[in-house]
Amino acid sequence: MTTPGAADARATRSREGADDKASAPALHLIFAAADLRQAAHALEKVATWTDLWDGIVPTTTTINYAVIWMARVYEIVMKSRFGWHMPHVSTSPDGEIVLEWHAGARKATVYLKDEHALFIKVWGPNIDREMEDGDADDPHALSVLWEWLHS
Repeated sequence: MTTPGAADARATRSREGADDKASAPALHLIFAAADLRQAAHALEKVATWTDLWDGIVPTTTTINYAVIWMARVYEIVMKSRFGWHMPHVSTSPDGEIVLEWHAGARKATVYLKDEHALFIKVWGPNIDREMEDGDADDPHALSVLWEWLHS
């Protein structure tokens, strides 16, 4: 036998739980939007580096692709057990956008040019035994790279 009002209390708790669950994704989206705005701003600033650089300035295509690529990476990272952190953003003399993430002795560097991305992971100075490269356009490879960087 249930006491009077018990069903109402259970229904209220159930609705409150539903409200909590509904607000969690909204909060996640707010943080994602802020993180991605920060990343996009850093990448778009590359176009203003023309007076400071002796090499080739990345093309608009490269910059736009880097912004899209970063959003994809952010989505992959948020599905991992490790959180997001902004990379160091720079350019190469060949007009690539270069993104670097560091975690202890490990480093992941991504080179973006036009609509292609490659990565190099480094865990020591020996090019044959302590470095590896791969396709940074492959979502599975990026997921494995992020896990490796933070393990």
